[in-house]
Amino acid sequence: MNSDYSIVLAGGGGRTVWGLSLLRELDLLQPQEWAGVSAGAAMAVFAASGRAEAVMDFFLAAAERNHANVHWGAWARGGRLFPHEGIYRATLAHALAEGGFQALQQAPPVRVLLAWMEPGHPKVRRAAAALREYGQRKKAGIIHGPDAPPLGLGYEVFTCQDAADAGEVVDRIIDTSATWPVTRLRKADGRTYVDGGLVENVPVRALSPAAQAGKVIVLLSRPTPTPPPSATRLYLAPQGPLPLPKWDYTSPDKLRATEALGRAAGQQHRATIERFLQA
Repeated sequence: MNSDYSIVLAGGGGRTVWGLSLLRELDLLQPQEWAGVSAGAAMAVFAASGRAEAVMDFFLAAAERNHANVHWGAWARGGRLFPHEGIYRATLAHALAEGGFQALQQAPPVRVLLAWMEPGHPKVRRAAAALREYGQRKKAGIIHGPDAPPLGLGYEVFTCQDAADAGEVVDRIIDTSATWPVTRLRKADGRTYVDGGLVENVPVRALSPAAQAGKVIVLLSRPTPTPPPSATRLYLAPQGPLPLPKWDYTSPDKLRATEALGRAAGQQHRATIERFLQA
């Protein structure tokens, strides 16, 4: 297949493995650009680093060792209640080890949509309102967020190839995935970062203008009615609920099942994707 296309990966926690597995099945790993938000951005980094298989093995091993999604005993001893951020950081670091960061630097641009709370706004109230608006869009089957971000939120686009080192890429992916209390909300340059999906969970807007005008494959992470294919836009979504819940870090079998469904979807949609790219 030609490389005259870009790929957008929606957020959705562990469910985003479905989209990455579809791409791996069809060897669609060299687009002109990547764009992602939350865990979708992590999947783009895994693919662009060339270490997707190694990352899956690493995460599966971590999930095998992780006995629960809530660690009450650790919390009682002054540790973290949720193990997710530590496992997430370690998985991202593994993707960028052993030449992964260098491969990412040479890969097509990976653009990450980040959302942050504007100073001076009541953080809890504004975040709750943004979450409520996101839930309403989701319930109504609206794929994209509004042109303007919710009141009190701003957004920016970070290109992973601009990172000074692997640690900066890890921080930025954690920022776009930030979901309190499962992960901490990092503060930097006066901004408090929250999950980028509160602004836009299907971040076509994170692509460069030239990429937005070209062919774009958009991979969703939950069953959603999708627009019919056009000359420049192809949306693909799972046909049914995926086995792996968004923040389940204890179920390697469910991750493997989600991966298998993604590979099967790749075969199912192969002809459609080929027609789209060749048109």
